[in-house]
Amino acid sequence: MALTYTPITELEAVNAMLATIGETPVSTIPASGISDASEARSELHRTNREVQGLALKFNTDYKIRFSPDGEGKINIPTNALKVISYYDGYSASYDYAVRGRYLWDRYNQTYVFTASVLLNITYFLEWELMPEHVRHYVTVKAGRSFQANAVGSPQLNAFTQEDEVRARNEMFRWEMNKRGGSMLQSPSTYDIFNRRA
Repeated sequence: MALTYTPITELEAVNAMLATIGETPVSTIPASGISDASEARSELHRTNREVQGLALKFNTDYKIRFSPDGEGKINIPTNALKVISYYDGYSASYDYAVRGRYLWDRYNQTYVFTASVLLNITYFLEWELMPEHVRHYVTVKAGRSFQANAVGSPQLNAFTQEDEVRARNEMFRWEMNKRGGSMLQSPSTYDIFNRRA
């Protein structure tokens, strides 16, 4: 019989984290309450947000055009983790920041825009939309942190830290391949080095 490969689910990730402290797996993740499973899910979510905030290939869109609404404001998506001005190498008369859910023009000191703008956006995506190599790294990283907070065993921590380094390296190898070269060549990294906000 052929094996079917499917990416790790959020439930499987939580159960992998529970295994790091010797707990038995659960069949469902509690929506609320205090339990090891709900604590594991909270740590998984926190770690996932941290990792997706790295502006990886799967959750970052480049040079996206945003137009002002009827009041001249540019609304930023609620799941945006990072918003970076797209720098075309010519214009230096803009400098944007996100304040609340709107784009702020620091150069002109206003929320009001008269034209569309180009932005690089990093989104916080749901678990099911993440590629396997990112799910794996988030699971291992969250599991190590969860184990350290729940049990704090140096022996277990040393073992899972090694796993985390391997998973992180694999994730960044995939990123390098998808970007077609050095991560230093990516638009988001270019903007960071050039202090574009």
